[in-house]
Amino acid sequence: MTDTQKHIETGFGRRSFLLGAGGLALGLVAGGCSKFEFGASGETEGTKFGAFLEIANDGQVTITTPGAEMGQGVSSSLPKIVVEELGADWASVKTRLSDVDAAFNTSRGNQRSANSDAVTSYFEPLRSIGASAREMLIAAAAARWEMDAAKISIENGVISNRDNDQTFGFGDVAEDAAKLPVPKAPKLKDAKDFSLIGKVSQRKDIPDKVFGETVFGIDVELPGMLFAAIKHVPVAGAPLEGYDASSAEGMSGVQGVVPLDNAVAVIAESYWQAQQAVDTVTFDDTQADKVDGDALTASFAEALDDDENALPFPSGGSFREPIESAELAQVNHALEGSGIKIEREYTVPYLAHLAMEPLCATAIVDSGTCEVWAPTQAGNRIPAELAEVTGLPESALTIHRTFMGGGFGRKNERDFIMQAAQIAMAKRGRPIKLIWSRQQDTQNDFYRPALAVRSRVLVQSDGTILAAHSRTAGQILTAKSPFHKEGRAAPAIMGDMFQPSYQMGTARLDMVEVPTPIRTGYWRSVARSSNGFFAESLIDDIARELGLDPFEYRMKLLGDNARAKGVLAVAAENAGWDRPKAANTGRGIAFTFGWNSPSAQVIEVSVQDRQIKIERITCAFDCGIQVDPDNIVAQLEGGIVFGLSAALYGKVNFRDGGAVEETFAEYRVLGMAQAPKIDVHLIENNDGIGGVGEAGVPPVAPALCSAIADASGISIRTLPVESAGFTVK
Repeated sequence: MTDTQKHIETGFGRRSFLLGAGGLALGLVAGGCSKFEFGASGETEGTKFGAFLEIANDGQVTITTPGAEMGQGVSSSLPKIVVEELGADWASVKTRLSDVDAAFNTSRGNQRSANSDAVTSYFEPLRSIGASAREMLIAAAAARWEMDAAKISIENGVISNRDNDQTFGFGDVAEDAAKLPVPKAPKLKDAKDFSLIGKVSQRKDIPDKVFGETVFGIDVELPGMLFAAIKHVPVAGAPLEGYDASSAEGMSGVQGVVPLDNAVAVIAESYWQAQQAVDTVTFDDTQADKVDGDALTASFAEALDDDENALPFPSGGSFREPIESAELAQVNHALEGSGIKIEREYTVPYLAHLAMEPLCATAIVDSGTCEVWAPTQAGNRIPAELAEVTGLPESALTIHRTFMGGGFGRKNERDFIMQAAQIAMAKRGRPIKLIWSRQQDTQNDFYRPALAVRSRVLVQSDGTILAAHSRTAGQILTAKSPFHKEGRAAPAIMGDMFQPSYQMGTARLDMVEVPTPIRTGYWRSVARSSNGFFAESLIDDIARELGLDPFEYRMKLLGDNARAKGVLAVAAENAGWDRPKAANTGRGIAFTFGWNSPSAQVIEVSVQDRQIKIERITCAFDCGIQVDPDNIVAQLEGGIVFGLSAALYGKVNFRDGGAVEETFAEYRVLGMAQAPKIDVHLIENNDGIGGVGEAGVPPVAPALCSAIADASGISIRTLPVESAGFTVK
């Protein structure tokens, strides 16, 4: 460990566990394995272990979480899975974040928190780690007592001999257990026997947060630290060409000016000095192509008519077994059949992430090493990119992950981390903390794309969908998904454009890509954040056109999908869907299914003179096994508020080449006074496990707009809601 790292230990790597455990440590074999395997600390130093579990000789149990903690509780939920099988005392267990280390990768090569898969990716492997350790501790105790291991049990950190009431603590036998072979197939608990999973437990990260001891990226402090502020070229997609930093160079505390690919950074003795100086930097951007929001909107509308360049996308099925879309001629022919024809267009704007903690990272680079501290969602993506930036081998890089003040997909990108390293290379041997101002954070985001959709359907009078075609126009994400296939529309844009749970006839999805210089990226719930609005608004428009009840109509479309119908029914029942409504009051309902977790929401609003009051939101949710119900509720509530803010206010406008909005003053979010009562109803289901963190977002916008239409008769098909002249009280 370097002298620098001694001052702030934000994570622990593989080797520190192996050399310092002194008891029992278990981890995962890394390096492209197709499955998780296990090993103990008695292996040689070169063994590819990443220690998730450590039991010291004094009995202290410490569990390291590989997931990135951004408020969603993964730093407790993952350790809790280990403890459930291990039988330790949860109250006395210590937890910590891991560093970036391939030893913590999943079998897919990820060490991240994204796509709502932190718990789902590690659930079974972490159970096996806990169960393996339990069996090894029992075997060691059985050898000491010279008895049958079947007569020994573990509960709340105590190893008990059922024959004579003798007990051991974990520390008493940890060293002996570490010398035993690791079970290849440890016996896992039946879900009905869980004592921690499915119960509310104290989150391990809360006490330190309450007392201000948690280290977020912006909290990192190191001896001799300098600070950097940044200013980007104010034209989307434009590289750095001419600039003038002469005023900044002579200002108090300034230690240097560093040009970057599309920005200029100023290094100073304090962040205030750095920010004051960088604000004086000017750019020569007269040669750059400058995007305009109105022109983009027009180009998206025009692209909806472009049959020639429309790329198809599967209309249903699963990722592994997709149902390919019908050919355009085929669906056009089907749409000309006998029935009721309905056509609607919908649009959504560019959206920023606006995590409470703006982008930041700290780096120190010397002649042979680079050490970084960063609030990052995507650990495994950093080493290769950092090696390219610094010219150092990956073995010379150390990346510490800190807690995050929100992420929402923005901190899955690594641009700010690479910038910190580049800046630190200008002052080798000195740690430099880069902090983006709120203005820079908002105006240089990887935005959720703006999109336009035209949907055409042919239906019977009872709502049966005979044929359907939806076309999306807009740009894809800046970084293409690894699942992207040539000749097919981008999955990060098109996923679940048609709700796969619904029954429909001849169907086609396609997209016309419209390139723009604007950076776009993953935003909480990704494609479903837009497509939940597009797809569910269409279903509502069909129901309204035919005079059908929106809830009953969805139940019809779900056919024999009992799990989905159960969630929808629970939401409607608890919202009082059939209860009489007061004057000027409306209810809207929406259903989405993603991350193996069906979710339904009912929103009730009152509308008077285009003033909206959101009275209540009822959410029903089924994620299968519930690691911690209270944490699930908190994530759903957070997702609902996040989605509600975007639906009501969210929009980034582009004028003269750059984003207009700078701060929360222009890009509004929901205030506490406007936040409605949220009722969350979790459905017990121990059949598999689904994702949670993003699932609360997609149903919000369609349910809200449906409720507004029910109350006022005004249909909103362009977000945000305030763009239709509504205000919120």
